[in-house]
Amino acid sequence: MTTFQNRLSFVVMIVLIFIGENFAGCTWVSTGPHLYMDLPFGWLQLHRYGNSWLIEHFDFRMLIVAVLSSVLLTWVFSKTLRHRMT
Repeated sequence: MTTFQNRLSFVVMIVLIFIGENFAGCTWVSTGPHLYMDLPFGWLQLHRYGNSWLIEHFDFRMLIVAVLSSVLLTWVFSKTLRHRMT
């Protein structure tokens, strides 16, 4: 694989792990017609009433932490897999 393909596959894995972390770690509380959803690391809190969604809270610093944790996890996976293949 070329350097570009390696970097592209690394970025795709970061995106997939970020999505997986957010789906696996999201929590929600339903109180009748209201639904409150928190994403991991507290970077985004959503509120739903009926069919409308509102962003209750957005924290850019925690989004950076969430992205960096995905990068770190992808890097660890790539090093582990590369070590096993050699």
